[in-house]
Amino acid sequence: MAESVKMQFQVLYRAGTEDFPAQAADLAAALEGIGEVHQRWYEPTIRAGSPPALTQALEINRTVYGLLRRAVLSFQDAAAAVVLITKDFQASDAAAREAMETLGLKASDIETPPMATPPTFDQATS
Repeated sequence: MAESVKMQFQVLYRAGTEDFPAQAADLAAALEGIGEVHQRWYEPTIRAGSPPALTQALEINRTVYGLLRRAVLSFQDAAAAVVLITKDFQASDAAAREAMETLGLKASDIETPPMATPPTFDQATS
């Protein structure tokens, strides 16, 4: 039982403090490129008379940006939720506290790492 609790604690801790924040950061990095591409496409599209193909590409770009931004925020929310679950688990379960001590963690180590809120589409393209 103790080994099972230790494993669960480790998985929760790693997911909330490393895995989910890393996924959010990877997607946030992709957002930057999407915002930059939109800026580079916008002016030539207007100068070309807004041909339907380019206008549609701009709209697809905007949609992809919005979906990726939502995914970043979801991963950030998941990280915060898992950290709260981990804290609760540690606070309410003696075996979890023992597992935490075995892993060399202090209660103060169980914190959601700082994660920047990704800019909105309008902020990214202005």
